[in-house]
Amino acid sequence: ENNRIETQRLDGERHADFVNMLKGFVSSQVAYSERIADEWAKVAEETSKYAKESSS
Repeated sequence: ENNRIETQRLDGERHADFVNMLKGFVSSQVAYSERIADEWAKVAEETSKYAKESSS
């Protein structure tokens, strides 16, 4: 009986740890994607200046 209870407790902790790990992974991926999007926005702005200059 004690072994079963302990196994259930450990399974619950393992599940909670896994969920927290996934949440951390998703959060870091969102932050990374936002940084990349910001950099691409800067590149697009800079290249649009060149396009305007070359068409003038």
